[in-house]
Amino acid sequence: MIQIRKRDEDSYYLEYKGSLEARFQMLRSLACFNCKRIDENNWVVPKGVISLLEKNFTIETVTVPWEEIGQTMKLSPYDYQKETVHFGVDNGSSLFLLPTGAGKSCTAIALYLELKLSNKVSTPGIIVVPASLKYQWVKEVSKFSDLVAHSIDTPSKMKKKFDAQFEDCDLMICNYETLKNKTVSEKLLNMNLEFMIIDEVQCLGNYKSGRSKAIYQFNDLPYRYGMTATPITRDPSNLFGIFNFIDTDLFKTHGKFATNYLIYRSYGQVSGVKNVDHLKAQIAPYIFMKSEEEIASQLPEVIITPMYCQMNNKTAKIHDKIMEDLNTARNAAEAIEKKITNPKLLETNKEFLQWKAKILAYQTFAQELADDPRLLGMSESGMANSYNVDGLDSPKLDMLLDLVGEIIDADETVCIFTKYERMQRILMQEIQAKYKNIDIAYLNGSMSSEERYEQAYTKFQEDDKCKVLIMTNAGSTGISLSKCKNLIEYDLADSYADQIQRHGRVKRANSVSKISNVYQILLEGSYDDIAMRIINKKQQYDNDIIKSLKRKDVNEKRL
Repeated sequence: MIQIRKRDEDSYYLEYKGSLEARFQMLRSLACFNCKRIDENNWVVPKGVISLLEKNFTIETVTVPWEEIGQTMKLSPYDYQKETVHFGVDNGSSLFLLPTGAGKSCTAIALYLELKLSNKVSTPGIIVVPASLKYQWVKEVSKFSDLVAHSIDTPSKMKKKFDAQFEDCDLMICNYETLKNKTVSEKLLNMNLEFMIIDEVQCLGNYKSGRSKAIYQFNDLPYRYGMTATPITRDPSNLFGIFNFIDTDLFKTHGKFATNYLIYRSYGQVSGVKNVDHLKAQIAPYIFMKSEEEIASQLPEVIITPMYCQMNNKTAKIHDKIMEDLNTARNAAEAIEKKITNPKLLETNKEFLQWKAKILAYQTFAQELADDPRLLGMSESGMANSYNVDGLDSPKLDMLLDLVGEIIDADETVCIFTKYERMQRILMQEIQAKYKNIDIAYLNGSMSSEERYEQAYTKFQEDDKCKVLIMTNAGSTGISLSKCKNLIEYDLADSYADQIQRHGRVKRANSVSKISNVYQILLEGSYDDIAMRIINKKQQYDNDIIKSLKRKDVNEKRL
C-alpha cells in the first residue's frame, strides 16, 4: 500500500506501508527517477511517477494533517481555520458554525485549495455569497491565495463577456439572486462542478424560497458546505432548509422533519421544538463548530454596554397611544386566527392581512418614535400623521452625539448601526454639524458592492480623517472593520442572529485591538424593550439546540 498526499503542483509526498520485499520492489521502481528520500518509509516523488506506480501498487490519496494545511497560501490560516478545513476534507459536505469575525472567507479558500491539492476536486468551485459581498470576496481570494476568482453576473449585465466569466478561473463568486437566473444556473450545471460553499447559509432557512430552490439545483455536487454564525434565525424549521442542501437524505421531507421536531400553534406558526436530543444527534455528525471562547485568543474581547436614556412625558403619551393601537390590531388578528384554523385560508384572508399590515406599521411607528420623532413626522402614512410629534426632541440622538464626541476625542473611530436610511441621513447631518473637522462614511442597501467597499474600506479604514461609518443592516454581514474597536447600535437588530452579525463587524480575527466596545443606546420604556425581548427569545433557540451540542458529538468524522 502506498499513501500519497499532494505537496505542490509538481510533486507528492509518498509513504510506503508493506513488507520489506515489496519495499525493495518499489525502490527499484523509483531508482531511475529523481525522488528525494525523507526517511525510511517516506519520499517526495515527481508528479509523473504516480501513474507508473499505479501499475504495480495500490495507491490511496490521504488528507494532509491539519497542521500542514494552508502552506501554499499567501497568508497562513489560524489553527481553528485549519481544523475546520481538515474536518471538511475528511467528512465531505458539512456545516461550519464559526463566530462572526472568525475569517470564514480565508477558511473557504483554504478548503477549496486543500480539496484541489488532494485531488478530490478537479473543476472550478463556486462560492455563493450575499450580493453586497461579491466584490469583497474576489479581493479576499487574491489576498489569501494565488487562486483566480471571477465574479459571476447575469447575461444582461455582462453582455458579450458572459461566457468569459466562467473560464480560466479557480473560484466563481456568485450571489443568490444571480444564481436564480436560468441562463447562469444552466451554465454552471453544465460545468460538472464538484465544490460549492454557501456563505451565510442561514439564507436557506426558508426551503420554499426562490434562492433556496436555486441552491438545491446543485445538491448532486459531491462537496457542499455551508458557513454561518447563526443557523437559526427564526425558529428550528430553519435547520431543514439548511440540511436539505448539506444532505438531502438526512430529513427527506419537510413534513417528516416537522412531525418529528416541531411544535405548532393552531394556525401553523412554529411555537417550539420537541425531541431535541434526537434532532441534535441527527445533525451533530455534519457540524464543525468553534465557539467564541475556543478562539478567544485570536479574537478581540467584546464588551457590550447598554446605555439608557429617559423618555419625556409628551413622548410617553404618544408612545402609549401607538402601543394601544398596536394591541388593538394584534387582538383583531388573533380573533380571526381562532376562527380560521386552516393556514392557507388564513394567508389569503383580506381582513387578516390588513390587520397584520397594521401590526407591522405600528411596530415601525413605535421604533421610529424611540429613535427620533422626526422619522415619524416624515412618514407619508396617514396612520403615522395622526400622531403629533411636532417639537419633540430625541434623547437617543443627544446621547449618541456625546458618545461619538468622546470616541473622536480619544482619536478612535466608530461604526454606527441603524435600521433606517432616513435615520442614517439624520445621523450624518447631526454628526457633521457638530463635528465639522471629520469625514463620515456611510453604507446602505441602495449602494452597489463596489460603492460599499469604497466607503467601508478605502474611506473609513484607510482615510485618517474619516472617523465615523454609519451603516444600515445592509452592512451587518461580511464587512470587516478590523481597525475599528467601537460600535454603536442606535436601534437594536431585529433578531439575535442580526445582532451577532452586527457585532461581528468589529470582532474580527485580524482586529488591531484585543477589546471591542459595543454600545446599545436604548430609550427606557420604549419599543427598544420589546426589541430586546425578541432578541433574547431567538437567542434561546440557539442555546437550546446549537450551543448545547456536546463537543464529542461534533467535529468528528462521520461513520
